[in-house]
Amino acid sequence: MFKLARFIKGKALLLTIIGVCCVLASAYFDATQPTFLNDAITSLSNGSWWGNNGSWHIFLDGNTYWAFWPAVIMMSVYAGLSLVCGLCGSFLGSAAALYGAMNTRQGMYNKIMNYSFYEVDKFSTGSLITRLSNDVQKHQINLQMILTMLFRAPVTITISLINAFTPPMGNVTYGCITIAIIVLMLTVIVIIGSRVSPIFNKAQAKLDTTNTIMRENILGARVIKAFNIHANQHERYEVENAKLRHYNVHGQALMLPIMSVIQFLLNASIVIILLVAGIIFQNGAHTPINAGIFAFTQLIAIVLFSSMIAVFVIVNTTRTMASMKRINAVLETEPTIVDKQNTVKLDGNYSVKFNHVSFKYNKKAKGYALDDVSFEIPSGKTLGIVGGTGSGKSTIANLIPRFYDVDSGQILIGNKNIKDVSRNDINDCIGIVLQEALLFSGTIASNLQFGKRQATAAEMQSACEDACAWDFVKKLPKKLKSHVEQRGRNFSGGQKQRLSLARTLITRPHILILDDTTSALDLLTEARVQENLVTKYKNMTKLIISQRISSVKNADKILVLENGKILSAGTHQTLVRSSKVYRQIVESQLGKGGLK
Repeated sequence: MFKLARFIKGKALLLTIIGVCCVLASAYFDATQPTFLNDAITSLSNGSWWGNNGSWHIFLDGNTYWAFWPAVIMMSVYAGLSLVCGLCGSFLGSAAALYGAMNTRQGMYNKIMNYSFYEVDKFSTGSLITRLSNDVQKHQINLQMILTMLFRAPVTITISLINAFTPPMGNVTYGCITIAIIVLMLTVIVIIGSRVSPIFNKAQAKLDTTNTIMRENILGARVIKAFNIHANQHERYEVENAKLRHYNVHGQALMLPIMSVIQFLLNASIVIILLVAGIIFQNGAHTPINAGIFAFTQLIAIVLFSSMIAVFVIVNTTRTMASMKRINAVLETEPTIVDKQNTVKLDGNYSVKFNHVSFKYNKKAKGYALDDVSFEIPSGKTLGIVGGTGSGKSTIANLIPRFYDVDSGQILIGNKNIKDVSRNDINDCIGIVLQEALLFSGTIASNLQFGKRQATAAEMQSACEDACAWDFVKKLPKKLKSHVEQRGRNFSGGQKQRLSLARTLITRPHILILDDTTSALDLLTEARVQENLVTKYKNMTKLIISQRISSVKNADKILVLENGKILSAGTHQTLVRSSKVYRQIVESQLGKGGLK
């Protein structure tokens, strides 16, 4: 919890300071009410409506008391001040919690955006979304309760303890009773809290699982309906949801006795006070003790009410600790891929070279996704990569922009190790279109401007023409301003691929990586795209990964991958003669005529 306090800064810190001061003032005004009540009853018992000789006080048995009406007036004034300060404290504390949660969420978002794919894979997308939303919201509510409620308890209890030990309202016996009640209540809190916290940790982890399943089912709704597996997915979610319910019910069941215990302590304390007061009264004390009974009963009620609020906040904090730990886990996880202090600049040579590169996604796995891979793409040339599923094609595409770091070997851009170049420089010179064509909600223009923020309408149209996307964009009523739904649901797979390619081409990158970018296009459209890349982007270093031979056959060099290794390399004609695997791929797609 204290680690997240650093996000209470700026406006949140100012609101916190003022709000807490208001809450403390309100607590002070509340805690002094029993003193005025004691004085008012004592004065009333002695018939002292107003003080003597112009004073608002009376003097009895060596003690000074407020007279009745002055005491009532002071109680009313203090009650009003408590109300005003309490309202201000609640408003300011709530605002401070909102700003603190906003800062925390922004800090988490900034951290996640700096993560490499390693960290994203470690947490999973569903878990990160839950931490950014559900966990931060719980932290916000808990922070609001601490600022508006918990700070009242120390002031109220401290003043009440002083009054409990101090005559004429209190004495040592009353003070000891008050301390015993507080200690007993804290003991109950500690015992229950120590048992509840691990349960809610498990509940939050299970919430991650249920959210992940829900996200998969929503995104994969078409697949679920196509295979008619509603029952299986429903059962899968129901099992995890039942486990989540079990943990929550178990935790709530442990917390429920707390309020009953506090109510019992309140009633028991009143009984004990009456017994003690009766014994003292039998020993000869009269009016002050009678007044003290009423005042001390109110004092005990204030102490227990403040303690009950504190218990409620502490119990909620115990529940929220699981969320705060998960938030801290995100904030404290440092990206594994960071720039060196002294980076080097690329010198205008945009060749790409793999020098004995080996890599695996799971460091505990035995096999490598890429195993001792070496090749070079001269600047301005085109390299094609083909191979079966899982052969390592996309892994190469992920390593060049440094989405992951190699386990051994080197990747060079223009004879510069990419680990020595800043990631911003790498991103500036590389344009990549990944397998999944992802569009963001907005417009076609806003998606294209991801590539170039200040792109003009003419530049966007040119990029769309080169990607063969203008064919359908120009037919839309609003053309570039046409609406794009989340993940581009209102466009076909081929249309999304062409828009994704246009978004990359608009940046005019020095190195272009196409990872199965034209898989959803018809052969004619694909041929036009390939022709545009050859004729309009001659000086661009291009890496084309594809399952289709038609996409790579005109490349300057083609690699054939299998199980993370290079089986053969060469031009299309060379591989047709020398590579059995390549020849089989060509025959399966183009027939015997493709071998000529």
